[in-house]
Amino acid sequence: MKIGLILSLHDQFGVSHCQKAELFPDETTIEELRKAINSFWSIHESYQELYHKEKQILSLKSTLRQLDFKDDDVIVVKHSALKHWVNFLSYCDVVNDTKADRNDRKASAYLAIDLSAQLERSNFLLAYGDFGTTWVQRRGQAMRLIDRLLPAFKESAKAFFASLDPESTVEFEAKTVGIMSGTIAKVTNGDTLTRYYLKTYHRSGTAKIISTSKLLWRPTYSG
Repeated sequence: MKIGLILSLHDQFGVSHCQKAELFPDETTIEELRKAINSFWSIHESYQELYHKEKQILSLKSTLRQLDFKDDDVIVVKHSALKHWVNFLSYCDVVNDTKADRNDRKASAYLAIDLSAQLERSNFLLAYGDFGTTWVQRRGQAMRLIDRLLPAFKESAKAFFASLDPESTVEFEAKTVGIMSGTIAKVTNGDTLTRYYLKTYHRSGTAKIISTSKLLWRPTYSG
């Protein structure tokens, strides 16, 4: 026997972005249903939150019949990264608030970019395509704020490496791999060239250098 279910993709406000009516055998498990949802909206099973009559469905091995589903019952589907989306928008609001503290705006920009990377990794925007334009605009605003900080960021890095070895020279190149923010410092000491990935420490407005030497750098920004 088959049951006709209505799958409805909701956002954080309970607004439906897409609905799909499908027939499923009544012996279909919730685990199998999750796989079907992944094929419909590219939401991996580990990112799915399913609800029926406002109660979350947590039993993966239970079947539709055991859970007493009827024809035309609605299963609400939510992407678990919705919380990241909400926080992303909140941090972007701070980025765009010209009356906010400068350090708060900088920290919020880095947090927004880190959350943006998590949204991309989880295929969030494949499911919620309506959010795509907003995401591009907001992420761009955060990136532009960070770009304005790069000159001071690089000068602070030069001072740090000079304190370790006054004879060293430092050059910078853009980071081209991955989606996290940062830049690459190429430090030459005599005949030795070492490359460091410089990433801002988003929680404090400081930064860390990731390399085999495991140095921790906390630059000071002025203005």
